Amino acid sequence: MPTGTLLIGVEEGHDLEDRGFVTKQNPLCQVNVGSITHKTDAARHGGANPIWEERFVAYLDDAAPQEAEIIVWSEHHIAEGDEEKEIPKSNDGQLSLRVIRAQDLQETGVIKYQDPFVVMETSRAKFETSVAKGAGRDPEWKEAFEFQVASDVQDIKMIIYNKNSLTDNTVIGSAVYPLAQAISTGFEESKVPVATPDDPIQGSLHIRAIFHSKFTH
Repeated sequence: MPTGTLLIGVEEGHDLEDRGFVTKQNPLCQVNVGSITHKTDAARHGGANPIWEERFVAYLDDAAPQEAEIIVWSEHHIAEGDEEKEIPKSNDGQLSLRVIRAQDLQETGVIKYQDPFVVMETSRAKFETSVAKGAGRDPEWKEAFEFQVASDVQDIKMIIYNKNSLTDNTVIGSAVYPLAQAISTGFEESKVPVATPDDPIQGSLHIRAIFHSKFTH
């Protein structure tokens, strides 16, 4: 199978079996492409004709299957007094973070162009990219890292360093990537502003995030 990026749109359902008893059901759609899983938000009271209108991206390699598996669930609710309340969706899961490139960074190299690398950290894990030797203000990495996400992980802190062989590494800048959007939609591509050690914003870090929830029925 050809490798590449596949954009999948989950638009709407028609004439589904309605398993709601008191109110219309709250359907959500799960799409499985090999090891990649995406779940839409529940279409509140969508009944037999839910509308989702969600997009997500799947990265395919030679081992990817020839077809996608599609499952439609009815999200269950619990009654509390006279008010129906939704069972909360879990934030537990795995976040694949691809660090693509940085642009217009502060230059800290004195004799030659700087050699940037990125250190990424949450309360549960810490990773770093390779060193982009001589890349200066516009390094490129295109490297992916897998983070385990739970309720105590709200963001990823990132520090960009200049690799020094004779002295301590120099901080070029730092950034914080909040996870709320990626967890909510399953996918986000963003240019995160980079702050220099003196605080002014200079440059950005281009990242792409895919979240796979452990939420099951």
